[in-house]
Amino acid sequence: MSDNNAAQWIQALAGSIQDWELEKIKNEDELKDAFSKDLSFGTGGIRALMGIGPNRMNVLTIGRASQGLANYLLKTGCSGETVAIACDSRIHSSEFSEVAASVLSANGFRVALFPNATPTPLLSFGIRKMKCCAGVSITASHNPKEYNGFKVYGPTGDQATDALAQAIQTEIEQVDFNEVKRTDIEGGLDNGTIFWIPESISTAYLDEVCGQAHGIPLGSIKAIYSPLNGTGFNLAAKLLNRVDANWEVVAEQKDPDGNFPTCQKPNPENDEAMRLGSKQLKESGADLFIANDPDADRLGVVVMHGGDTIKLTGDEVGLLLLDFISRVKQCEGAIAYTTIVSTPLADILARKRGFELRRTLTGFKYIGEQMDALEEDGQIGSFLFGFEESCGYLSGTHVRDKDGISSLLLVLECAAYHKQYGLDLIDALAGIYQELGFCMGRQISFELTGPAGRHAMASAMRAIRAQPYNAFEKAIRVTDMYDYSRGTHMPTSEISQSYEDLPLLPPSNVIELRLEDDGKIILRPSGTEPKLKAYLFAIAQSGEDAKNRLDEMETALRSRLAAHFKKEERRLRQNGSRNIVIRWLWLTAVATIQLCSVKAVP
Repeated sequence: MSDNNAAQWIQALAGSIQDWELEKIKNEDELKDAFSKDLSFGTGGIRALMGIGPNRMNVLTIGRASQGLANYLLKTGCSGETVAIACDSRIHSSEFSEVAASVLSANGFRVALFPNATPTPLLSFGIRKMKCCAGVSITASHNPKEYNGFKVYGPTGDQATDALAQAIQTEIEQVDFNEVKRTDIEGGLDNGTIFWIPESISTAYLDEVCGQAHGIPLGSIKAIYSPLNGTGFNLAAKLLNRVDANWEVVAEQKDPDGNFPTCQKPNPENDEAMRLGSKQLKESGADLFIANDPDADRLGVVVMHGGDTIKLTGDEVGLLLLDFISRVKQCEGAIAYTTIVSTPLADILARKRGFELRRTLTGFKYIGEQMDALEEDGQIGSFLFGFEESCGYLSGTHVRDKDGISSLLLVLECAAYHKQYGLDLIDALAGIYQELGFCMGRQISFELTGPAGRHAMASAMRAIRAQPYNAFEKAIRVTDMYDYSRGTHMPTSEISQSYEDLPLLPPSNVIELRLEDDGKIILRPSGTEPKLKAYLFAIAQSGEDAKNRLDEMETALRSRLAAHFKKEERRLRQNGSRNIVIRWLWLTAVATIQLCSVKAVP
């Protein structure tokens, strides 16, 4: 795009952009990427950098997305119904939510606005409670401060899955920026077409969550809590006080702040985001540090064990919670859900405890979709638990999305349950490993920015598909490849379950490589960020052997992809393209289990 086009965007966005956004497009690569394409739906809705241009989140692209959503809803017979809108604590989030409200109101919808920065699970609950036809969350979840997003929810309170997202995307693509309708927010508030969501919705949410408690006394557990400068504090504080929890907050991270001053990436999977809370945990002598991400749908856990702090992975927390629930609830006929990239130990646990585990594609929206299917069949009571490896968990049917607030209570109950037997969560996890076997996972991301990066990511997936059995060094032998791009039936822990009776997963750009030692390597491009994600699982006789095997797998994978990217970079240079920018990102620690003092889990 030309500088004249950029100048037009700057003029159109005057008053709604900040100096750092103007500085960004002075960089030639940034300018090129900002005008390289239009925004589109990914795994978690539309999520992108904020800034100037059609490939950035700004009031014009938010307006266009809102108009596309309005057009879709009008075509499906929802005229005059209510749409709920929430936002997180990010830069521009409140402004973007008002733009969405203005557009939807101008198109004849009643708009219910949460008055403050709001946890995403409360939006899902509110949609269901108020019987809305749709919902919008302005959030980029756990991404760095420069990002924002436009996440759409359906009438059952779950995220837009593939068919709905594609239908909305088609409508958005037909909207010209000049065709976006707008109305005055204040006028809408005066005439009632726009209204503030009352406090009674959050009260009803807390009633539901507290009603799901398992009766485990929490007095023995002291917890440190942080919302990571996001939306979680007010709702979490009310919940913790209701259940008489013993807790304190990380003061520097208590208040909403879209600059996220204590960490560059407010993701509870990252050590940096958990550093302050872990320090407070060690100094206070508490049992746990628990943190929500900025929109409070995810949750991270750090445990005090043997005088040191140990951060659990998302898989480890999911396994602990699934094990705990299976101990305190009736599991016969129950169904739990996780994703194809979550720990294989969940299947073994399901078979031992007598419930079924089913696996969806990556993204909690697919678990929400399966909950809807259970409800349609009159079987919602069979839902036991859902989790994904990226720190998302759900117990209960009050929402259709991962819920970091209700999971806060669940983690405390799990810790209190085990403490009554003299165990902390590290001891409990070691006991699960001793019972089920040692399966350790590691997640690696390869960040590839800009148009050239996107091309390199796609070509890497093509190369692995073309030669899966010769993809790595001899130490890593691939025995089978499962290509989810062709569609496949949902994996289940039930060996006797008829394969054809299971739901068919929609096609997805995911490759699963199964190794001769029962390990796995799963590759998929992120749907929301410029990353190629790899999930490694190793099964061995001991934790040390599993760690060593993961090291071998990681070395082989890095070597294979680095060689491919260098080859691709040379080819692009010969064609006059700029370099691919590649960064290796650690998202998940290796093993967190210390097996020197294993205690039996009762």
